[in-house]
Amino acid sequence: KGLSSDPDPYRKKLLEPTIFVSRHFDRTGNEYYRRIERPLRLLGFDVVEGEEYAATAIPEKVKHRIEKQDIVLVVVSGVGSHEWLSAEIGYALAKSRHIVIMREQDAEFNQTILGNDYQYISLSMEKIDVALSDFLQELRMIGIKGLFN
Repeated sequence: KGLSSDPDPYRKKLLEPTIFVSRHFDRTGNEYYRRIERPLRLLGFDVVEGEEYAATAIPEKVKHRIEKQDIVLVVVSGVGSHEWLSAEIGYALAKSRHIVIMREQDAEFNQTILGNDYQYISLSMEKIDVALSDFLQELRMIGIKGLFN
């Protein structure tokens, strides 16, 4: 599913340029993070990430990071378990954060926590520039203080 480029004044939020990236801490997740994080920082975003998965509740440090960032970018890659990504989404929803999902086509991810019609950005290493462009378009539509007013 792609994102619309039409302006939507009802979606304007004027968020701070702060992003928490929820992702896998494997080779693919690391590469996606590296290729997404650097351009966002160059544009003026404060980008942080969580910690590697543990079979416990979301660590306090991760909760604190989600609370400090206005935007949560969820990068879903691979065919493994995505349970902690869902947990971080649930926490971000509870804290009223703006959530955007980038998902590889083959990655199975149950996003019912966000609603069945929730849009996501298609993600692949070959077209990372397209995914990043779609993400920036979404941020432009909602408004980012000092960047996309």
